[in-house]
Amino acid sequence: MTDVSIITPCFNEIGNVAQLLDQLSRSLDGAHLDWEVIFVDDDSPDGTAAEIRGHAEHNHRIRCIQRKTERGLASAVIWGLQAAHGNVCVVMDADLQHDTSIIPDMVQAIHDGCDIAIGVRFDSHNSTDNLEGLSSAWRNRLSRYGNRALNWVLGRQLYDPLSGFFAVSRDMASSSLPRLSGEGFKILFDLLYHNRNSKVAQIQFHFGQRTYGESKLEPLVIWHLYCDLASKILRYVLPARFIGFVTVGTFGAAIHFATLYFLLFFGFDFWACQLGATLTAMVNNFLINNVLTYSDRRLLGKDLLVGMAYYGAASAIGIFANVGVASYVFTIQGGSTIISSLSGVLVDLIWRYSVANRVIWNRRSGRSQGG
Repeated sequence: MTDVSIITPCFNEIGNVAQLLDQLSRSLDGAHLDWEVIFVDDDSPDGTAAEIRGHAEHNHRIRCIQRKTERGLASAVIWGLQAAHGNVCVVMDADLQHDTSIIPDMVQAIHDGCDIAIGVRFDSHNSTDNLEGLSSAWRNRLSRYGNRALNWVLGRQLYDPLSGFFAVSRDMASSSLPRLSGEGFKILFDLLYHNRNSKVAQIQFHFGQRTYGESKLEPLVIWHLYCDLASKILRYVLPARFIGFVTVGTFGAAIHFATLYFLLFFGFDFWACQLGATLTAMVNNFLINNVLTYSDRRLLGKDLLVGMAYYGAASAIGIFANVGVASYVFTIQGGSTIISSLSGVLVDLIWRYSVANRVIWNRRSGRSQGG
């Protein structure tokens, strides 16, 4: 069996493929490891998959999974783990920011009895000396604060649970796969969360500069971390995507009332103000959900307009359902305003979310984002 499988999700990384393969060869051949690399490409328009296959024609260690309908970093890692042949699986980015020279140390840590070996971008004093690959001080702070929040949930102190560079034993990967979420970016956190008693090694590495391809989108990372953390804190009673959908709806309610009072200030009739506020909030909710909640299924171009039309129709039906259910509950409850109103809102919310998931964003046509 292969010693180590390198799993590399990628999107628009054509300029990095040759250099990454050269780095892997120097690091792993020098350590006398039998290895393979599995690129999981989300149908990059720049020809990344074709570039990988060109190298694979001359090197049997290189494999390419080109996904036409699935999107997202976490799900790409899951696909790679399922296809891996190695005793140890190493997850790393294709952007050349992860130092391949520490992979033999990560593999050795697994052989020595660790379940997970994490490539750490920090030292124990939270130094930023090896964080020049992060584009700003804001990104440094984001990583630190995110790490603190995740460590609180995990109940352990790890220097970098947000790392996208880690190794895991094949046994732990296989046993964890059914529980891993395919949404979001930080799959290491998910792996650690479901294996609280795992033995973890932490290995420092030099976090390099990105030289080609698309940079990570921090607002999306924050968003997915928030949704994932909230779902875990609630013991998965509510899925992460539903929490995101509800949060966007809450922002929409605030925009609704802000727009309503803004229009009323200029003296428009109430019905016109209410209509304007409702349409503004609806469009806002749709666009934000498209960018954040359904970033892995993002609609573009003509699909965006079609999706907005469906969302508007679903919203109209939801309003009628809201009023109907609230009125019915109000009657049978003997005039309980709060319970009646919440019942209507809940039915409306579940209806819209169901339509969003099953109809509007059902086709996984969005582009992948890095993690």
